[in-house]
Amino acid sequence: MPGVKPSRLVFDSAPAPFDAIPPAGVPIAPSAPPDALWAAFCQGAGVNIKLPQGLTPELMKVLGQVLHHSIDGTIKLVAVRAAAKQELKADVTTIQARNNNPLKFSPDAGAAIEQLLQPPMRGFMMGPVAVNDVMDDLLGHAIGTMAGMRAALTGVLDKFEPGKLEGKLAGNSVLDSVLPMNRRAKLWELYLQHFKRIRDDAQDDFHDLFGKAFIEAYEEQLDRLDASRHPTI
Repeated sequence: MPGVKPSRLVFDSAPAPFDAIPPAGVPIAPSAPPDALWAAFCQGAGVNIKLPQGLTPELMKVLGQVLHHSIDGTIKLVAVRAAAKQELKADVTTIQARNNNPLKFSPDAGAAIEQLLQPPMRGFMMGPVAVNDVMDDLLGHAIGTMAGMRAALTGVLDKFEPGKLEGKLAGNSVLDSVLPMNRRAKLWELYLQHFKRIRDDAQDDFHDLFGKAFIEAYEEQLDRLDASRHPTI
């Protein structure tokens, strides 16, 4: 999409760092055995993986790397989505009193992971809910973009519909003095001028020429997806 670049998100303050040490006076719960910890992880991940070697530092490092790269990539996709919506003058996500997604308001993967893995700050979603929410948004953005591109392309092709275009060009007074045998040649010349005007308009005001049709189809598709996820009784 022309002119769309990942945006840099700016924050007044970073999320509170993860505090691994409970405050004084708070009893420390005994740690569960490694087998129970791994079983809980597998349950949450929806897998059933046996560990003959048990939990090892190497495995935990791999898990951390997978998590970091996944969240880092997600944050970058969220930034691209925000930049695209801003470019097209669509509604963008803003901070709300509640149900804020830390993946949309964290400056980097580390800050996001800290929020996802600890009890949520006031006004923010819990980790699993936040990940599910942002994946729904990214999926909706991809599907909405395809719908928007189809609508924008249809709008452009309509401007070159032969019947409409010929009627528009034929109304030009220049054609009044043109011999019938030269009419097609003159129409072609005027078509080239028409094409140049549209191309120049696209460079000067992409949103006015293509964006309106794109946004209408994009937001209509998002509304459909939202309705399918939250059906009314």
